[in-house]
Amino acid sequence: MTQKIKLITIIDLLFLMILGAAGSLKNDILSDIVYYLAFLIPIALGISHIFGDFGKQSNSMSRKAKLDDFKLTREGAILSLPLIFPEILAVLLISVATSELMALLGQENTASFTEPFIYAVFIHALVPAILEELLFRFVPIKILKEDKKTAVILSSVMFAFAHANLFQIPYAFIAGLIFAFVYVATGSIWPSVAMHFTNNLVSLTSIYGFADGWLVPLLAVFTLISAVFIVIRRKTYKEKIKTLCEGDKINLTYSPLLFIAVSLILSLSVLFV
Repeated sequence: MTQKIKLITIIDLLFLMILGAAGSLKNDILSDIVYYLAFLIPIALGISHIFGDFGKQSNSMSRKAKLDDFKLTREGAILSLPLIFPEILAVLLISVATSELMALLGQENTASFTEPFIYAVFIHALVPAILEELLFRFVPIKILKEDKKTAVILSSVMFAFAHANLFQIPYAFIAGLIFAFVYVATGSIWPSVAMHFTNNLVSLTSIYGFADGWLVPLLAVFTLISAVFIVIRRKTYKEKIKTLCEGDKINLTYSPLLFIAVSLILSLSVLFV
């Protein structure tokens, strides 16, 4: 287990290092290429380890393991859909609280994009949702397949600190927990990708000024509707949570602290630039 956590830490550190290199480049095209390589290279390393592990099993088990996480059952869709809007509302409220705290420190979180909205949806919502779910959900949870509880916590911690932004870390951790739970509960990566994409899309509508005055009320209404479905199927959710909480105690080891330290250094350095 310790060796596997070290492997995940190394994979994510590689991501952080390449991402930092992308941010330091002055050529926009080259910066974009390196940015995507920051995801693709660690994902490739993680997947090669995962499929190498499966290759030690029988061929039939290996083929099944390779495909199952990229299928979505009807039950998985029904289970995950009611969680989308509560997750978005929770992330929104935490981000507002974090913004207020950052304002007290004299920091203002601003984001703006110059691309056409549809193009921005593709490059800032859809592509990051797919790449980040592969890197921070699929890879760690499959590597730590024997200990889902540790995998959920570790993937959420790494996802949060990978943002290297004090504003984003708190709500990214909560979102990461929900995405990881949905992935483990459904056995498919697509529900967490869909939730992640929807979350990014809502943020973009707000950044582009399309959400003024209606976003929070609409989220509140859909959250109430979702709550009804969650209550109706509460036994299913309780069983999934109980299954996830069973097993050995969480074993994170000290390896992820290196990743967290590097991330915090990057986060804090922004305050003094």
